[in-house]
Amino acid sequence: MELIKDTDRKIGTPNTASPLPRSENEGTRPFSSAPGLRQLDYEATKAILGQNNLKLAHDLLRQLIAGDLVAKGLPTQNDSTQSERIIPTSHWRIMSIDISKAEASGHGLHYIGIVVGKKPSR
Repeated sequence: MELIKDTDRKIGTPNTASPLPRSENEGTRPFSSAPGLRQLDYEATKAILGQNNLKLAHDLLRQLIAGDLVAKGLPTQNDSTQSERIIPTSHWRIMSIDISKAEASGHGLHYIGIVVGKKPSR
């Protein structure tokens, strides 16, 4: 999924999104050299990634429903892809978003190639 960046602010400045909370020992221990422990490190990192993706998807969905953000994508129906269009705010109330695949679906609606950005200022 591609995010359209705000050109008025630099990414990573203090007034952007707040960082996700970190556990006490997160990032303090190097990856283990033992194969069994490396697998545990991988699984723990994968779980953290999944949790962060869920939090991000929830936050994006909340902002899309509120109309704070806008998204466009390619609607699909019966394995046929239509031309790209703005996804109506009303559709976000009944769809879920998969940010790793840049897709959203629900109640017979399916969009692929989703791009999220700020609403154009008037």
